[in-house]
Amino acid sequence: MDVRLDSFKDRWVATASDGRRTEIGLGSLARSALSAAVHAVAPKSAVALLADPKLFGVSCQVLAS
Repeated sequence: MDVRLDSFKDRWVATASDGRRTEIGLGSLARSALSAAVHAVAPKSAVALLADPKLFGVSCQVLAS
């Protein structure tokens, strides 16, 4: 799953794609936008990703490299 997270002033926009479909999540917090987007694409993946914040941190580090 590909996930992108951007901020626009006081709102967050997350885009999640599994290769077949893409969903957008909006929220006042990054986590709420991310949760909405990932839950819409793959609920089971969302539970695993959001249950362990360490997994999200590693993903951010890889993208920043």
